[in-house]
Amino acid sequence: MLQSMLAERFHLAAHKDVRPLPAFALMKGRGKAKMSASSGGTESGCTWVPQPAGSAAMSYSCRNVTMAAFVMRLREMGSEYLKEPVVDETGIEGTWDFDLQWTRRSALLAAGAERVTVFEAVSRQLGLNLVLQDAPAPVLVIDRVDQPAPNAPDIAQKLSPRQLAFEVADVKINKTGEADSFNYTRGGGLELRHARLDTAMGFAWDISTVHTHEWIFGIPKGADSVRIDVSARAGKRPNAEAHGNSGYDDDLRAMTRALLTDRFRIKWHYEDRPVEAYSLTASRPNLKKAGPANRASCHDARSMANDPRDTNPLLSELISCRNVTMAQFASRLQKIDDFQFAYPVEDATGLDGTWDFDLNFTPGERFRDSLRSSGVAGAEPNGAVSFPEALSKPGLRLDKRKRMLPIVVIDHMDLTPGGN
Repeated sequence: MLQSMLAERFHLAAHKDVRPLPAFALMKGRGKAKMSASSGGTESGCTWVPQPAGSAAMSYSCRNVTMAAFVMRLREMGSEYLKEPVVDETGIEGTWDFDLQWTRRSALLAAGAERVTVFEAVSRQLGLNLVLQDAPAPVLVIDRVDQPAPNAPDIAQKLSPRQLAFEVADVKINKTGEADSFNYTRGGGLELRHARLDTAMGFAWDISTVHTHEWIFGIPKGADSVRIDVSARAGKRPNAEAHGNSGYDDDLRAMTRALLTDRFRIKWHYEDRPVEAYSLTASRPNLKKAGPANRASCHDARSMANDPRDTNPLLSELISCRNVTMAQFASRLQKIDDFQFAYPVEDATGLDGTWDFDLNFTPGERFRDSLRSSGVAGAEPNGAVSFPEALSKPGLRLDKRKRMLPIVVIDHMDLTPGGN
């Protein structure tokens, strides 16, 4: 149905094709494979083997599996390392039993402990190799797409009204000191336990909860110490039902906002105010002019040889930007690290054209935690690189400036909820 709508309204035309794309090929090693032929009779698959608390190991037991089935599972098991698909080029037939264990890419290890990547584990423990190369892959090729055709004049009347209030909700103060939890349920429900009131407000107003107080002005003093329980159920499913950990539905946020506004008697409005926000500037730009063949993009870098993420888990973010303008790059920064950036970043570099560059850094929250764990106030731990430091390599800089931006202003709010 969605494909038909896109074809009709955007004149979208596309076809399927096969193109060479980066993939990890599982191949035979130099010697004999270190796997045992399966006798059959057992359930086929790879299962996770629980490890002691605090362990950095990822361990799997594979039984009665073909190589074709193994490569399909391997990308999921080793997703920290394997950003591309895995294909079977071993030529090994039959079913096999083996165990496989490696070190999580993001784990910090004790001094002297060996880090084993998934590539080393496959080589040492199975006698196979994972080789990054181009392999044929199915793709969708866009032949044409236009701006959308206009909506019908009576479209608002034809669409069903959105339900933006819970059917029933229980809200109360929680003073137990238990661990907090924040969950949504199938069908558009919400379950909070011992949640901070200001954190719930950040969620309700669709703000990164790290920056609630930077976006919402006038929250009463003491709101950060108020803990609440919420059990809410929608009368009917919102526009998009939340499944598993797929994310929060926008209507669920709106319903939570209506609930908090009602129970805590909140009066609020939007307003433009001058706030301190980051601007991207260029000090001594050292950027490579982009080749026109690449699509404009900034995203997690593909796997690469000598990947710095394999040897230093603090450098867990590697962003690859290709054929981007500085305005496009600045617009991506809040999504790249929403801990670092409360507000959208402004492009003030004055640089024209498009550029190629990579950024390898320690994400904001992890960088803060690594400073705390170093034991020396203000000292940067060995191996951690802040985002501003990473930006300095291509000659870019972040400056804080006053800018007019829309914020939420609380005119009145109680810190105890009304009755259920």
